[in-house]
Amino acid sequence: MASALCHSLVQLKQWGTVTLRYMNNIEIFECQNSTFANFKNMATNSTKYFLLILFNLPLVSCVKQENQSKSFQGFYKLKFNGVNKSLYQCGLPSGGGQFDCEFYKDTVLFIAVGCASEHSGFYLKGHISEGTYSLNNTNQAWYDNPSNFKEYKTTNNNTGSLTITKGILNDGYRTLNTLEGYFNYQAIDTSGIIVNVTEGHFIMEPHYH
Repeated sequence: MASALCHSLVQLKQWGTVTLRYMNNIEIFECQNSTFANFKNMATNSTKYFLLILFNLPLVSCVKQENQSKSFQGFYKLKFNGVNKSLYQCGLPSGGGQFDCEFYKDTVLFIAVGCASEHSGFYLKGHISEGTYSLNNTNQAWYDNPSNFKEYKTTNNNTGSLTITKGILNDGYRTLNTLEGYFNYQAIDTSGIIVNVTEGHFIMEPHYH
């Protein structure tokens, strides 16, 4: 309804950007030089309309403010013993779980991604910059398998590598830093079962502390 309403207003009045936001049971449709509030009475399903016109603002194309929440979210994928896996944070963009990429004074990089019983990540120590890192017991990678609730980790005998590069991305709403990684490793659980994680690839937004 918001986009149709804005489209009609643009055609008739040549008004600009429309956005959509919620305040309790109120839907607010904003054009660049107007605000249209749809007050919904949830009990009677009746609708009242309030129109406030603000003048002398430029014409911009019709978009929704809610789209601004659909900014860069990144991805994290791998193959676990040959099976494709794509890990994510529960209920993005506001749900639980993890999608964390944290630098601590360039001496620690901590990455943790996952939802419910499936997680994966890395813990690197030392001076962290772009480049390739050996994965072992010190710079460790892990994967939590949701099918058997086992955690698999790299060790000094079960190793791999992670290559990271830093970048800058404009997602249409803002310019942000990114961290991209490619990884492969062998990992083991506490019972001695060895697994292979291959073709790993992620792009995330890092945070610095």
